[in-house]
Amino acid sequence: MTENSICDMTEQHMKLLSKCNSGTEEAPYKIKKKKEAAAYPSCGLSSLPDAVVLSCLARVSKLDHPALSMVSKRYRSLMVSSELYDLRSSSMGRTENLLYVCLRTPPDPTLLWFVHTPTTRLVQIPLLPYMPWQESSVVLLNHGIYVIGGIVNGKPSSGVFLLDCRAHKWSQVPSMRAARAPAITGVVNGKIYVVGGCGHKYSSEWAEVFDPKMETWETLSVPEDVFFTFCLSRHCMVMDDKIYAVSQFSETICYSPGNDKWEQGSRDLAGGVKRGWCVVGKLLYSCHVSGTVLWCEPMDLEKSNPFTWKEVKGLESLQNQLSSSRMVHHVWGYNSPTLGFSNEFEDQVPGFKLCNSGRNILLYWDVLVGGFETLEIWCAEISLERRTTGGGGGGDDDIWGTVLSSNVVMTLDPLLYRFKALYSLSVKV
Repeated sequence: MTENSICDMTEQHMKLLSKCNSGTEEAPYKIKKKKEAAAYPSCGLSSLPDAVVLSCLARVSKLDHPALSMVSKRYRSLMVSSELYDLRSSSMGRTENLLYVCLRTPPDPTLLWFVHTPTTRLVQIPLLPYMPWQESSVVLLNHGIYVIGGIVNGKPSSGVFLLDCRAHKWSQVPSMRAARAPAITGVVNGKIYVVGGCGHKYSSEWAEVFDPKMETWETLSVPEDVFFTFCLSRHCMVMDDKIYAVSQFSETICYSPGNDKWEQGSRDLAGGVKRGWCVVGKLLYSCHVSGTVLWCEPMDLEKSNPFTWKEVKGLESLQNQLSSSRMVHHVWGYNSPTLGFSNEFEDQVPGFKLCNSGRNILLYWDVLVGGFETLEIWCAEISLERRTTGGGGGGDDDIWGTVLSSNVVMTLDPLLYRFKALYSLSVKV
């Protein structure tokens, strides 16, 4: 038998194991116990050298890794080895863009991580020693997800943890100088910038920066005239090596780490609650509670004059479903213990999740089917195209979206589970 035929058999067998472990006929996010894994059929690779097994495993999608790690201790060790990652990325070019999604099931404080692609069902990462806390912030740097601050025992924390998406292992990172919940975060030139989340009182430690190479935190100076805007900000993004944040009152602040400059930007005339900011290409996208996806130019945020978001056209068929979704947990600051608001408001405001996946965007929303019989979580992948209308070089630009795929990625009993989407990040692994 040739190595290729062994690999083909192995890949088919591993997909079968993944389906068994996903538990799609029951609660999809539950992980089977170890003693159940022993009931699965033998893969037939136990007698082969590690190098051959690694060659076979490297051909399997990263989505199947959580299930495969439960087959045996040997598999679990190989699945998290640096040799497997190096073989996939360097020798075979088998890296994938996967979505990491963090969900919560109120009132259970446990936060669950899932991985998937737009056309597959959510696959849960086994529960790990360190899980994100409520009101924590997350940021992606290289192949790792940093979980920053949050509420621990009713108080903000300065703790920082790192999830290595190659091996799905947690490690502790040096703590921040100040406790924060929640903070604004962004990555510029390989460093993590953290702003706010430490109360209304102005502090010299209101902002700081983490150097992952040196594993050190440094305090940043923040002018008092921009303090209040950042104090009420819940969303931010990084574009052109600048960090942008918009306050609850639609005021924009821009920080340029390169020259340590803070600037007051424009004001959003449209107003309204927006969620899920992400950058695709050179444009900024956001969600509106009406069920529309919005876009704007980065330069609009820096103007002295007010600006208005534009609607992404071509997505009218999704608007009714998006406007009735309730899966987004954070509503600006209404559910923040540090700001003293109640979380009862979150279920009264529509919410769907928006994130980027390469040159496309992904939308997550939930749908109640048959009254309260079934709760479905959907994901749609949407391509984007810029069109100029009017001709003659003086027309207006529009962004058009095309739905490439739309699928149910999880099915639940709504009487038992009420999922809230906290974070979603696209990671290349």
